[in-house]
Amino acid sequence: MDRDKRLTLPAFSPDKFGDIPNLFWIMNEKGEILFANMRFLKFFRRTREQVIGNTMENIIERRSSKELSKLFQVLLRKNETVREELLFTSANTTGFFSVTMIPVFDNRKLSHVFCSAFDLTPIKNRYAKIARDRTAIISILAKYSEKILPEAEKHLRIISEASTMIAVALREKENHKITKDFIKDIREASMLHDIGNLEIPQGLLSKPSRLSKDEYQIVKEHTLKGVEIIEDFLQTGSALLRVCAEIIGYHHETFDGNGYPHGISGADIPLSARIVSVADSYASMMVKRPYRDALKRDEALKIISQEKGKKFDPVIVDAFFSIEKELNTLVNLA
Repeated sequence: MDRDKRLTLPAFSPDKFGDIPNLFWIMNEKGEILFANMRFLKFFRRTREQVIGNTMENIIERRSSKELSKLFQVLLRKNETVREELLFTSANTTGFFSVTMIPVFDNRKLSHVFCSAFDLTPIKNRYAKIARDRTAIISILAKYSEKILPEAEKHLRIISEASTMIAVALREKENHKITKDFIKDIREASMLHDIGNLEIPQGLLSKPSRLSKDEYQIVKEHTLKGVEIIEDFLQTGSALLRVCAEIIGYHHETFDGNGYPHGISGADIPLSARIVSVADSYASMMVKRPYRDALKRDEALKIISQEKGKKFDPVIVDAFFSIEKELNTLVNLA
């Protein structure tokens, strides 16, 4: 930050901040509290005498004070406003807060830090309810789209868990810009990969023998038909629906370009679809189908290994094998 542009406010009246609805407190450059409003005192169940002249470490629960201390150290290092979402715990209350710390300078020297904490808990609770409802709706649609297949629920569970774990592995080990929101979305969107099956004759999907060439062409249309089912909702700008559309439309594309429906290859295939391609193939081999029994684990892993660089993205395959043992344990315990 340009030193000449820093806020300079050498004198202030703490009484002016007593009515702020958020938790509000003022510290000196040592982190000692000079003022705390009533919201602060009530939340942490402290008196003004217990707070003034003390540091947060001596006032509030250890975990909360530790996170606040880290944020304060960032402010001292950068000499600029810092903001973070933190979990605060008092004697009988826990809540999520958006904490902002603003440095105040006197002759270019830090003199005070104004701190405010906005309670996000009601918003977080409403979002959690919406997220639970969203997950329930997706699960219902996914199960309905595969209801005629044996072990459909297990198939969906494996796909969802595998897709999530692969995405997490890629985020940790590879140079992929994978966000927490992407991981959350792919966990749910992966279960809708075959929603286009709702538009395919059920007799073909449950046929106990191999499909003819013409029948297979009809079944392959489930990718395009699946996108058609949700395309009217894509204009909402929902990131989840965008990932759904990618997975539904492209999870049968192959890394070498021999897949369908568009025959694209490599990085032209959306990352979400490349991940679900591996997860879906593994899940499909591990469950019973109308025309065959489930494959043994070693057989499934051998096929995935052989398809590395052909059907599957090599990076995704490596990520899959890094989590497969944990995935297998999780699936068998469920």
